[in-house]
Amino acid sequence: MKICQRQAAIVRFLNGTKTIHVKAKDTDLTARVGGRIWENCAGRQNFPDGEVFTGPIENSVNGKIRFSFPGICLGKEIEDIRLEFGMGKW
Repeated sequence: MKICQRQAAIVRFLNGTKTIHVKAKDTDLTARVGGRIWENCAGRQNFPDGEVFTGPIENSVNGKIRFSFPGICLGKEIEDIRLEFGMGKW
């Protein structure tokens, strides 16, 4: 499984990461992830698959993010979603 091996390399890299910083137009977001377990989902139990993920330390997310694609909330499509976080709360 090539995808599993490629993602395993990503997991090894991320295991040494303490902070994630996402910066883009209308987005500047940081989250601490040190000590979290990264999951390699390579199609063994779920399809489609092909992702590596973890959760941030709950009170560590700070900054703002804007989504350029719509989201669905309670069956309604929402466009131009903008969220701001401080100490993990929005």
